[in-house]
Amino acid sequence: MKIDKLIIHPNSTIREAIDKLNKNALQILVVSDKKNRIVGVITDGDIRRAIIKGISLDEKVEKIMNKNPKYLKVGFSKNEAKDMFLKYEIKRIPVVDNDMRVVDVLKIEDFIEKEKKAMNNYVVIMAGGRGKRLDPITRVIPKPLLIVGEKTMLEHIMERFAKQGFSKFILTLHYKKEMIKAYIDSLNLPYEIHYVEEPYPMGTAGGLKLVFDKIKIDDSVIVTNCDVLIDVDFPKVLKFHKEKQVAITIVGALINSSIPYGVLKVSNGVLEEIEEKPSIDMIINTGIYVLEPSHIKSEFKEERYLDMTDLVSKVKKNSGKIVAVYPHHGEFVDVGQKRLYRSILGF
Repeated sequence: MKIDKLIIHPNSTIREAIDKLNKNALQILVVSDKKNRIVGVITDGDIRRAIIKGISLDEKVEKIMNKNPKYLKVGFSKNEAKDMFLKYEIKRIPVVDNDMRVVDVLKIEDFIEKEKKAMNNYVVIMAGGRGKRLDPITRVIPKPLLIVGEKTMLEHIMERFAKQGFSKFILTLHYKKEMIKAYIDSLNLPYEIHYVEEPYPMGTAGGLKLVFDKIKIDDSVIVTNCDVLIDVDFPKVLKFHKEKQVAITIVGALINSSIPYGVLKVSNGVLEEIEEKPSIDMIINTGIYVLEPSHIKSEFKEERYLDMTDLVSKVKKNSGKIVAVYPHHGEFVDVGQKRLYRSILGF
């Protein structure tokens, strides 16, 4: 990758940094002055902390950058690089010349063979819905078995988790459940897969009552809808969830939405200003959650219809437990939208 794709200047905006980070896939930007000398770095973590603090995306990157970055000079040894990666627990190291100009960025995977950590947490995939947003497509094929590329949604979701060390899956099923089970069983996937069948449509959270009754789950559990694809680092999400000591963590996606009209700012019936087609930054619910069973099991006293948004409200109201949000600024695709799914298929 050309080094200029990793360079950003201090007066650039956080919004520009997010766009550049999403494009370069290296999870780091080097902040350089007018003479291309390193003055800081920006990582995904810096962006996430800025979003959590509510810092405007139109602020300059110098406000959130790490002003004391670790770096190596040209001529470094392989052992120096290894030691720096391990000592500071970082994944990227800029390399600079004698004039402090960045000439390269080292990746930890090129120096240290990282073993994929086995994650013991269960992943619950809520796959029992009718998929009404995709009607009439889902009259024939249930939403979990819709093809994206050359694989079904369920395969994509499980593979993405498996690449991060997860291998224990629970599928809640209702609509066309026998078709889904027959297909998944035919694949002989190398995962631990449990099926929990809903006797009737129980919403996006109601089936969790059956899950907790059937399977002993003591550790944090990830719950995801079966129509979303996201490139978030789930071990990091779990770490965030544990550090916050919360009952629920919602994975949120940062989006920018434009209003296609002039917005009138009015005071006492008098126009103050017309803002032409403004855009708004917001964090939306991806439909992916981390739940702490010990904090939420008491909310499932009976089998009934329950949506996840209602569960979140009940947890906050009844137990006063905190619900956290883990902001994500990378890929997020909601395949459950008919327009988007048709565009993926090319028709």
